[in-house]
Amino acid sequence: MYPNVNANYVVRHARESTAQAAVILTYRAGIRERDERLQQMLSGLKDALDGSDGFFFGCVVDDGSPLEVQEQLADDCRLLGLDLITLDTQGKMFSNSRNRNIGAMMVASDYILFQDLDLVPCVDFYSRVKTEMSLRQLDIDETALLMFGVVYLTAKGTELLDTSERVYGEEVLYDAFMRGDSDLIEKSSTGTSAVVVGRQYFLARGGSSMDFEGWGYEDIECNLRLCRRTGWFPLPRDYCHEEGSMASQVKYQGWKSYYRLFGDMTFSKRLFYFHRWHEVEENSEYQQIKERNRGIFLKK
Repeated sequence: MYPNVNANYVVRHARESTAQAAVILTYRAGIRERDERLQQMLSGLKDALDGSDGFFFGCVVDDGSPLEVQEQLADDCRLLGLDLITLDTQGKMFSNSRNRNIGAMMVASDYILFQDLDLVPCVDFYSRVKTEMSLRQLDIDETALLMFGVVYLTAKGTELLDTSERVYGEEVLYDAFMRGDSDLIEKSSTGTSAVVVGRQYFLARGGSSMDFEGWGYEDIECNLRLCRRTGWFPLPRDYCHEEGSMASQVKYQGWKSYYRLFGDMTFSKRLFYFHRWHEVEENSEYQQIKERNRGIFLKK
């Protein structure tokens, strides 16, 4: 049963795709660093997707950006060969759940990969993900999924990534991550929202819950439902316990110690993303929404 997204939307341009997997990105204008570099980030995505030999394609879901931004985005996506879905949600609160559900319903693919627009994949990422999907038998086991860790860069680390030759820059930053260089690396997490899963299976399991608004915990709640269905790991003791970050888990206790295992599997093979630095919205409304979402997550 498809989720009830409660929004009007327009598929601006889409393919009758021979590709098997769609990379779905959600966007709304409003974060200055991201807005200024949007075309650059989309161009980088297209270059990375080209390395998958047509297995992956990209789809942007725009959630109510101003009309002039949507028109420019449409031009950029058309030029780069990316699908675009625009939502008539001006004046409504951003909803990551709504965007992901609509993206999953409308793309022409067997698999979907949810990816934050600020994420930069490691070299040869998509071709290697294709191989990993085969190893994990996603074509046979509908419950199987892949999760990918993220290394969060500082502003200086982001500048290095942008100005260095691609392979060299990645090696420098990965070395900085291994050494704990806080000048270039802010933090890391292997329990993330970046997941590959069967498209129809994702929708059959209810997609992302529409109980959530804005950003925060909607991805974790959805992914935990999917992770538990795999049966790959026993649940830890005190499963509902929540303490510390994903990276700080040293005991198999609480949901975070379980969740991160799915990203650990691919991170150990150096399949991961870098996260570009941008200013974090810390206004009271954002924090209130995030805290409300956390309360919904804990009840579920």
